[in-house]
Amino acid sequence: GWQEFDDYYKPVTGELTVVTGSPGSGKSEWLLSLILNVARLHDKRFLLFAFETIESGLNMQLIEKYYEASASDLAMVCEDAFKLERVVASALSWLDTYVCYGARGFTTPDVDQVLELAVKEARSAK
Repeated sequence: GWQEFDDYYKPVTGELTVVTGSPGSGKSEWLLSLILNVARLHDKRFLLFAFETIESGLNMQLIEKYYEASASDLAMVCEDAFKLERVVASALSWLDTYVCYGARGFTTPDVDQVLELAVKEARSAK
């Protein structure tokens, strides 16, 4: 994700990483930035379980990170709804390629469900 951080952590294909911390400590921001960087630099896909947020919220955060601009800035730059729609569609297409959501909404899958989805994703990546 970040060269200066590689001595402390590197995502490894097939491994499970759990990110914990107190509310508001930046877990989601860090993880979403990591996903974006690794996907861009190493062409890797992520299976993401985020239990305290909904997919559309994560998509919006990732789109903002992808374009390095807030949603309101994107809307201003695009000038019209048609152009904004194309920009968002392009980012969503990119997200579909690199991010799979393992949990929908506020659901909590059990370990067997997590493993089942991980195996399914691994098989589809081959």
